[in-house]
Amino acid sequence: MKKTIVSIFAVALLAGSQVWATSVTVTRPAGYSTGDGGEFNIAPVFTGGSYAPTVLVGSGFETFCLDASVNIGPLPATYNATLAAAPVSLGTAWLYYQFATGTLAGYAYTSFAPTPILQNGVPHTVSARAATAYGLQNAIWILEGSVAPFIDAAAAASWLTLVEGATGDTFAQLQVQNNQYQVARVLLTDPRTQAPVQNMLALVPDGGWAVMLLGMGLSGLALISRKVRA
Repeated sequence: MKKTIVSIFAVALLAGSQVWATSVTVTRPAGYSTGDGGEFNIAPVFTGGSYAPTVLVGSGFETFCLDASVNIGPLPATYNATLAAAPVSLGTAWLYYQFATGTLAGYAYTSFAPTPILQNGVPHTVSARAATAYGLQNAIWILEGSVAPFIDAAAAASWLTLVEGATGDTFAQLQVQNNQYQVARVLLTDPRTQAPVQNMLALVPDGGWAVMLLGMGLSGLALISRKVRA
């Protein structure tokens, strides 16, 4: 019986390692982004979330970065990806959940028509999808408390208004970290140096609790094994 219990945990550890340390390719598909941020694409889809077809591009899923002050690239590039239990802000989680499930009101999921926008006051013409991605990325940076000179508060305003109205929360409340929605961090690291590259977003089952329980299980595996042997 003791050997059976240890074997079960060993299988769980092996299965978990495939989720917690995965080689991925990160790209920025043409027409899906503009400026310094998302949409980015992470392939393969390894996170277990139920993404809408409109955010599955090629063999990967569309996502956004969390820290405007951290560079990534040149792309495409291969990184190690790890799902982290550390939550994101309530506002970011709500926005990305709506985006990833294909229900974010006002997002141009299927339109790539040329669209004029202002990027920090400078006129540009980009695809309609890239225009909405630009505003959403800036809203995510602001909600995460990221700091960079190119963050565009004007472009983010409509998305911040949307999430405030939908949740009934103030901006300060939306900045509080939580795992109320099925959203987790993807930690990207350089496979050669193990140095952090960027944090991005992913849809996961169980509002992220499955990820945290997995982490607790991995860290406590040795202790549990010792108790079983005792």
